[in-house]
Amino acid sequence: MNRPVSAAAQSLVAPPEASGASLAAKRRAYRALVRLVASRLRAVRGAKVGRFLAIGVGVVGALVAVGLRVVDGPSAGVEGLVVGVGRWAMWLGAGSVALAAANGRAVADRRDGLELMAFSHGASPTTLSAARVAATSLEVARAAMTPSLVVGLTALACSGSARTAVVRALLLLVLAVFSVLGGLSLGAIAAIADRARPSGGRGLFLAVVIAPWAALDLVGRGAFSVPGALGAVLSLGLDFIGLGRLG
Repeated sequence: MNRPVSAAAQSLVAPPEASGASLAAKRRAYRALVRLVASRLRAVRGAKVGRFLAIGVGVVGALVAVGLRVVDGPSAGVEGLVVGVGRWAMWLGAGSVALAAANGRAVADRRDGLELMAFSHGASPTTLSAARVAATSLEVARAAMTPSLVVGLTALACSGSARTAVVRALLLLVLAVFSVLGGLSLGAIAAIADRARPSGGRGLFLAVVIAPWAALDLVGRGAFSVPGALGAVLSLGLDFIGLGRLG
């Protein structure tokens, strides 16, 4: 549960000038609002659990990568491990953060005074909703990307040749794109679900993300769901860098 918005937090969003605030000032105020919403989401228990799971996946993956390098030497193949960590981080870490974001965040913002503070500083309801989507997407993408970076950089450091290093660097880029797209999609769905159903946002989130995937996968059309589409993007990226066998 978040505490009421403090005076220090309120000062993050500077009020625009009385007449015609500059575009730069509006952008600064919007970025400050996004940072404030993101910081409040990070303080929620479910988001903390998601980050803990993401960090755990990353640390375990990095240790396994180092162990394989020690046992198998320069020829150790850890690309499959890196891809696996990226997938697990998306659904364990990022998925947990998204579920936390869909669980009454708009109600908490209203209760704690964030909405009143934002409106009194010139933000519109549309601007606040956009800030919630942006902040949620940022936190979800961060939870997905951090473990991939940890394991990917470890694998890069363990490369036995320049060619292997290039492939692993490209793999890092593919996983970064996968994490960003996952953050944008899952974050937006979570924020919209929370807004649409303040007391049942998590259920709506699961109904939009998981239910279609389960149903469509039964008829071989899983790619038309959010998880399927993200998996297809990852597979396409792996094909592009010559690691299609891991897709």
